[in-house]
This record gives sequence, structure tokens and C-alpha cells, in this order.
Amino acid sequence: MRFTNIDIEHKEKHTKKVHITLKDGESFFAKLFLGDGERIQDVVNDSRTFLPVEKHMQNRGRGNEDVWVTMLIHKEFIISVEER
Repeated sequence: MRFTNIDIEHKEKHTKKVHITLKDGESFFAKLFLGDGERIQDVVNDSRTFLPVEKHMQNRGRGNEDVWVTMLIHKEFIISVEER
């Protein structure tokens, strides 16, 4: 077996807090991943099928820290994404 080194360009990402509403009526707070110079509308309207986010989940454990779960949401199911 032969392996080849592949240089993968690492793009810095930052997050914006947003409120997302889905077609089924579910809504939640999330952090939307944005590349350098990208705006929310750039990511929502680009050609990618899925939107990568960190969804805020209620912590049911002993601590009071926030719990964020990384997930992909199919854009077809999104009604709105509002900056918070």
C-alpha cells in the first residue's frame, strides 16, 4: 500500500450566535461556523447542502456550563437563521 501526503489548506473558522427555525416548528440557539470574511447570508445561500452548527443543548448534568453539540442541518429544512 502506498500513501501520499496531501496538503490540506486549513481555513480558520469563527462562530456567530444565531437563532435557527426549522420547517417542523423547532427553533433553537446555535453557533454558525463562518470562514474568514464570510457573512451569515454567504453561508446560508452558498451551494453546500448542509449547514454546520453547534446547537445549544440544556445541560441536565450537575454543572452549570453550556453544552454545545456539533451537527449538520440540511438547508432544505431551515426557514430562518437570525443573528443574536
